[in-house]
Amino acid sequence: MLSLRPSGSASARFAGGVAAAFAVALLGPAATGAQHSAERPLLVVTATTDQQELFRADPLLLAQTSPAVPLEGSMGPHAFSPDGSTLAWISLRSDAASLELLDVRSMSPDGSVGLGKLGVSTIAWLANDRILVLAEHPDGLRALVVDHATSRLVSVRRIQGHFAEFPNVTSTTKAAVVQVRPLAPGQRVGPVLLAIVPASGPVRIVRLASIKTGAAQRTRNGTSFWEIRRPAVVGNPTGERAYVIGAADEPLASVDVRTLRVSYHRVGGIRPAAALLIGTDKHAAWVRPGLIAMVGDDEYAGAAPALLGLRLVDTRTWRARTIDPSAEHLDVADGTIVAQHVDTALPGATITGFDAKGSRRFTLPLSGLPRPADVTSTGRHLYLLTHDAAGTVIVIDPSSGAVVGRPLAPSVGELLSLS
Repeated sequence: MLSLRPSGSASARFAGGVAAAFAVALLGPAATGAQHSAERPLLVVTATTDQQELFRADPLLLAQTSPAVPLEGSMGPHAFSPDGSTLAWISLRSDAASLELLDVRSMSPDGSVGLGKLGVSTIAWLANDRILVLAEHPDGLRALVVDHATSRLVSVRRIQGHFAEFPNVTSTTKAAVVQVRPLAPGQRVGPVLLAIVPASGPVRIVRLASIKTGAAQRTRNGTSFWEIRRPAVVGNPTGERAYVIGAADEPLASVDVRTLRVSYHRVGGIRPAAALLIGTDKHAAWVRPGLIAMVGDDEYAGAAPALLGLRLVDTRTWRARTIDPSAEHLDVADGTIVAQHVDTALPGATITGFDAKGSRRFTLPLSGLPRPADVTSTGRHLYLLTHDAAGTVIVIDPSSGAVVGRPLAPSVGELLSLS
């Protein structure tokens, strides 16, 4: 599952605190849009405060079907192995962190690797059974690589940069791609910097001069405002390219992670308004070869943010088409595109599902949602965890869009599956 959720104006998001933006978990290369014929296991992470647990659940009833695995400390970023047989997560404690490995078939421990003290972190499962942890340190990011076969920390590399103010991390077959900012302190707006982090070898940084990122306070005609640029970064999970999507007046960048060659493309169907553009917030997800889904907004001086809606970008023709003009939130799970937008008439949200070609499969108006639903897929079923007072989970047949269940699971904090 890939979850991308913009909300509100760029200025309001920044005022909420940059630190909150670092709460990001990266799934591995296989957790994108591939179709699966068999149903994969569904795991439940409980939301209880005294002792979090993890167990396998029935795909329709969500009833526990395996012994519960106690979670030591709190469960941080996590990722499945490409075949879905192993779950890795960062266990966060007050004094140190560790990488925990779980055999999903037997629900038994598969290893534990001490990582020491970590700041904000993400995790990705790379090729050759290597697990990559990217973690903040005062003097720059660290890339920690764990060998799954031996449950051993095999390398630690320093990256000359910190997570960007609005971190973006994605994966290709060759490397993780992370947006970074310079080591020098202070907020600023400047070119996007991407660190290309392979399982082994040097970390390389590429500069995208035509796309801006960051945050800076500006003054215009005596009025002070924040210029905030938050581009989207998305990787081809079966290839060697990453894509960066910035503001409406900027081109889309295509980066070859092997050669670091950058090409820029103007996307047909996306045009800026005739006003001063002072911010952008874009989110994107890989749908299938040649197709990227994106949502977000652009902010102009003296005007409300211009909503992009849900658009599909064809990387072969560099044209975009709108399939849901009101979409504010985007998830892609097993090739199913799930769009969500706030619906003041409910009040609540309307959730719409599309297939990988952009054809509508279902529309669900849901009242009383405190926040956007979390989306998970096991291949045969799509799950919407609503976080309402009753703990409602909506189970959908993704091929037909039919609702096949609405179990109540108030103790569920998160649903996990390789999707």
